[in-house]
Amino acid sequence: MVGKKEDGNNVLFLIEWKYTEDYRRENKYIPQRYKIYDKLLAEPNCPIKSDDYESLYYEPFYQLMRQTLLGWKMVEDGEYSCDEFVHLHIVPKENKELLDRVTSPKLKGNSMSEAWQGVLKEKKRYLVISPEKFILPIYLYEDTKSITSYLQIRYWRS
Repeated sequence: MVGKKEDGNNVLFLIEWKYTEDYRRENKYIPQRYKIYDKLLAEPNCPIKSDDYESLYYEPFYQLMRQTLLGWKMVEDGEYSCDEFVHLHIVPKENKELLDRVTSPKLKGNSMSEAWQGVLKEKKRYLVISPEKFILPIYLYEDTKSITSYLQIRYWRS
């Protein structure tokens, strides 16, 4: 998604929704993967800073790494005339299995977001937000009642 800032510049929003994922400590650092991504991680302008690339190859960090690299390269290549990106991770606050767990043995932090922000050069590029907060603005518009009702019934009502 692309948004326009007050100054007229475009922002690329990478949006990842999570509900019930289950991640184990599985190292995905294999040649088919690191031959692609380690070169990008080594670039001086890379938004990720790490002395140990292998630590990034554990889910969900492996996915976060790929999405961050995608946003960076899209902005660098001028796609959609964006001059920056923000990676939004939409996760219900009840999903403690994801939010409160650090699956990579070498990343530091007490939560997934803390560990991930710890390897980002600019922490503001990554935000974790609940689905309810993310869609809150659409409640302001009358023509969105059908979608908001559907989401309420499907995801947030017991």
